[in-house]
Amino acid sequence: MTVTSGQLLLESSTPYMKAENTAVPADSIYLVNQVAGLTVRTSLQGSYIYEWLGFNNNSDSWDIPLAYGTINTYTPSIEGGILLNIRDINSDQIISSYRCWIFVPQILGASVSIEESTCQYLTFVGTAQTRNLVYYDLDGNSHIVVYPLTYSISSSQGIEGESKDEFVSIEAPFSDDEYTLTVALPALGKSASSEPVAHTAFAVRAMIGHEVIKPEVPNEGHMGIVSGSAPLEIRFTDNSKGVVTNQEWRLGSISSREKDPFHVFTTAGRDTVRLFVENFETGCMDEAELEILIMDLALEAPNAFTPNGDGVNDQFRVYYRSVRKFKMQIVSRWGRTVYESDNPAEGWDGSIGNGDAPPGVYYYFVEAEGYNPGEKIKLQGPVHLIREK
Repeated sequence: MTVTSGQLLLESSTPYMKAENTAVPADSIYLVNQVAGLTVRTSLQGSYIYEWLGFNNNSDSWDIPLAYGTINTYTPSIEGGILLNIRDINSDQIISSYRCWIFVPQILGASVSIEESTCQYLTFVGTAQTRNLVYYDLDGNSHIVVYPLTYSISSSQGIEGESKDEFVSIEAPFSDDEYTLTVALPALGKSASSEPVAHTAFAVRAMIGHEVIKPEVPNEGHMGIVSGSAPLEIRFTDNSKGVVTNQEWRLGSISSREKDPFHVFTTAGRDTVRLFVENFETGCMDEAELEILIMDLALEAPNAFTPNGDGVNDQFRVYYRSVRKFKMQIVSRWGRTVYESDNPAEGWDGSIGNGDAPPGVYYYFVEAEGYNPGEKIKLQGPVHLIREK
């Protein structure tokens, strides 16, 4: 792995990462698991003298000779600062200088506390105990390396949130739990975890469950689980999370404080069900809504059916939605009534009495009323009864 910084390259067979140098941005700070196996070199090629020097913490100066000659690489044996002076091979004058710092970081421990707890968020503040890594600027002033740590909060549910700084916020929980902070240098595989901190939940989250009580009927038109034809009977359930002390349902113009109310929708159009929940002691509130679609009266009839017992189009049935009253009559070409029904879910199977009706053309007459005032449909027309020869 090779990272380029200015004219210096760091090569290593093991992972490493960079920390920000706020004092001298041009001087790279490398964090490694171990110094052994590192090679520092310059990308500059040519006939130069390469003078490698180390930083002396006692004298606060670059006065430790490391290597001198025409080799543009250096293999460090200890951590610290490295200075490369590139000199003219004839005059020995310094042409360029480059610096970097190499450190082995250590995460010694971690602690966590709850910074803020609201109805929406739970915020933690973490502290990492790390080994101090000291570097110096061009004037000899010392600075402490800021570790590029990641902070993560976990509970019995797993990792809840992550951050690049010491503040970690998660969605307000709805049940009591204990939370642990982990600080890490992921690229180096280094981490430490705190002792858990307990939190008593007080937030609430409104959640609506529903079950369509009215069974599915063959040939009834639908557009989804919360849509259908009138009357649409639905049992609602309060699946809210948290400590809910009060709840209220708004079912159209009707209010209810039942936990799991039942409601019948008969008016065509869109309606919205709302659930309001509250934890009275903490003042946390939330609401949820669910849209209900009741479709207008609709009626359609096929022009043929094949009662051969294959399970496909074996009966003459109308397609319908939101039917309150229904009447269907089927007659032969001579006007004889062969079938009558007041149930739109039923159909003619092509029989007359105990026998099969002969193939040919029959005529249907259908009347239906919907749930809206004055909503009526009449259909009539021929239907072909087809039998295989």
